[in-house]
Amino acid sequence: MRPSPINISLLHSSGLILLFTLVIRLEATDQFGGYPANLDFGVKGYGDGDNIAFGVNFASFGHCVQGAIASFLSYPAVTGAIARVCGSQSTESDDRREKSSFLFKRPSVYVLLLCQLISACMTVYPSYSLIKRATRDLEEFSRTSHLNNTAEWVLGYVLGVGVGWLMTILVQKRFLRLAGLAGSEDDNDNGELSQVLAVLSISESALEGNIDYGFGKSSEYKAVASSTVYSVISILSTALILLVNITSLMTGLLIGLTWNFAEVAVKDKIDLDITSVFVGVWFGVTAVFTWFASKKWPFRF
Repeated sequence: MRPSPINISLLHSSGLILLFTLVIRLEATDQFGGYPANLDFGVKGYGDGDNIAFGVNFASFGHCVQGAIASFLSYPAVTGAIARVCGSQSTESDDRREKSSFLFKRPSVYVLLLCQLISACMTVYPSYSLIKRATRDLEEFSRTSHLNNTAEWVLGYVLGVGVGWLMTILVQKRFLRLAGLAGSEDDNDNGELSQVLAVLSISESALEGNIDYGFGKSSEYKAVASSTVYSVISILSTALILLVNITSLMTGLLIGLTWNFAEVAVKDKIDLDITSVFVGVWFGVTAVFTWFASKKWPFRF
């Protein structure tokens, strides 16, 4: 029930990189002014007002919601639950279906794909903000509103991660109880592991005798989806998530290259030390998350 390898290596690494980059920039009050406790990044470029995140406006709320949805829908426990609510009825008895609610339904693979696409689309804003500010205020990028706007998206991302973890724990706990692998507060639960595994079973290899189990990743149900629809959504989703990963690199890079914003000459605006830190963090975090994504999860559920 952990996110897919692509989401781990690209989406979640990008969220952490952007968070780290913005915290470093926010704390540089000697260079830029501002007040970290208020998410105040100082004065915007060319003296164009304060650069403060979470103003009392709809835009700030929208940025935060986009980040929250992007990370929240990356969790298979979330998308699997949504796809089962919208999926076909269970083949189990009425008695068991009443006890297990939606967990014993077969998920709609197209709802899984839709959730995957929505999550990817919600990562577009940081890239849009980067392009907009880089084309307008490149020489003072380290003081643009890209900072406060992206901070709103990142804090929404963090919120989505927390709620996604909570949803994962609740779904895991319920399945473990139904399977009889944990203490049950429901006296009516029979604890039949075979029925739980039958619901989660996707494919079986006759040669090795291995059964693959799935809950909320669209890739687990690839065989029952239209190959064209699956391919188009998968490619588009991956491209969008890759874009936000590149954006996380470019955000740190451009901040470092314009760190000394008051200098007239372009070459004097560059702070090589801080630029190296931001680029190093991007390489390090992306590499670690990619390595982790390639490892098998140590738990069955």
